[in-house]
Amino acid sequence: MQNITSRKELRNAILQLEEKQMLQGQLLKDQFNSTVDQFRVLGWIKSAIKVATLPGAMDKLLGTTLGLTAWALSKKLFVGRSGSPLRKVIGTLLQYGMMYVVVKYPEIIKSTGLGLFHKVFTKRKSGE
Repeated sequence: MQNITSRKELRNAILQLEEKQMLQGQLLKDQFNSTVDQFRVLGWIKSAIKVATLPGAMDKLLGTTLGLTAWALSKKLFVGRSGSPLRKVIGTLLQYGMMYVVVKYPEIIKSTGLGLFHKVFTKRKSGE
């Protein structure tokens, strides 16, 4: 900034700073409102719907859900409440292995799961 030597220059500098402050204040208010909208539940739901409608999003979501479910089940089955360090290590390795397979090949697991679901829950004909 330059040196101010007269009252007129001082008044002009003050006006410029007030204008800059007003512009920055409006930008700050706009950013605040945008941030508040992002934290509202309705905003989250809208974002989730936008993401869910993207091509392939449901398959990725299903794969991730299957992976987390497999991880939780394998933790219960293999690790449980065991106090044995060896069993915990083996259980952890099995967990990561199962989760890797589920996340890497969700379509195979999904088709197998649907086939099993239909076999279990579909009514059989009386002749079978």
